[in-house]
Amino acid sequence: MLEAENVDSAWVLLGQAPDIAISSHDAGAESEALLAMARQHNMIDRPDSVIACLLRGLDVCPSAPDALLAQYYAELSATYNITGDMRASVEWGEKALPLMRLYGSDEDYAIMCGNTGIAYRRLGLQDSAAILYRQGLERAIAASDYGSQAYLANNLSVLYTEMGRYAEGISYADSAAASARLAGDEVERLSALANKGVGLQLNKQPQEAIELLTFVSEEAEATSSTALKLKVINYLLKSLIDVKQWTTAADYLSRGEAIAASLPPGNTAAAGILESRMILQTEQGSYTAALQTIDSLEQLMALRCPN
Repeated sequence: MLEAENVDSAWVLLGQAPDIAISSHDAGAESEALLAMARQHNMIDRPDSVIACLLRGLDVCPSAPDALLAQYYAELSATYNITGDMRASVEWGEKALPLMRLYGSDEDYAIMCGNTGIAYRRLGLQDSAAILYRQGLERAIAASDYGSQAYLANNLSVLYTEMGRYAEGISYADSAAASARLAGDEVERLSALANKGVGLQLNKQPQEAIELLTFVSEEAEATSSTALKLKVINYLLKSLIDVKQWTTAADYLSRGEAIAASLPPGNTAAAGILESRMILQTEQGSYTAALQTIDSLEQLMALRCPN
């Protein structure tokens, strides 16, 4: 029903499944049903409901098969990553990885390495992130899984660029783009090229970065990925500001703001556009306007992180 986009009917069945399992005194079936419901909540961006379903499922069936536990732990890790709780994401990811290695598919394990590696990176544990990314990449290469190869190579590109190892970051971006092309994943390919553009900009090659990111921005318009469009515009703005191309920067800032206006409050990509606006205003000496933008940015981030 979900594949046929019959969402309302699917939700009715998903809601009935745990109750039927309870009435049958089948804890295993209830756990399976709650996992299915959690995944549907994840599809429509309800992380709190996801976590509630998953914790309830673990509670009703503490002796669930390891293969099922691997899925539960992976889903919890991914959801806490989305909510910004990286420590919880790592905690559940570390539980999921050994089980996913044994019971998951090659793709499941590779993606688990990538997701947990992202949480490590965001906690500042760069070496741990690199180890996991490489482990996942080795598994993906052995399985000829080009989609996972692109995902993990992109993660390595971001990591090495953050570490100031720009040549390696650019090299992994090229590898990610090549793998994404083989996988037929246009969004991942363009994301890889955008990461390469960042590496070029930070490696003091601003004109090369601008040329590449301008191309990627134009190509991204043909996709339905709002996140990609804003990501590329933000990267391009930093390069344009670096070489003081104010008019072009203002044009791309307007494009980014128009896209960001359609996003919900607290969205990270929208915050990135506000940050770019603040940098542009500061560089042009519009300090009062920059302070106002900082206030808007703080309000936006308060919505995302109320605590």
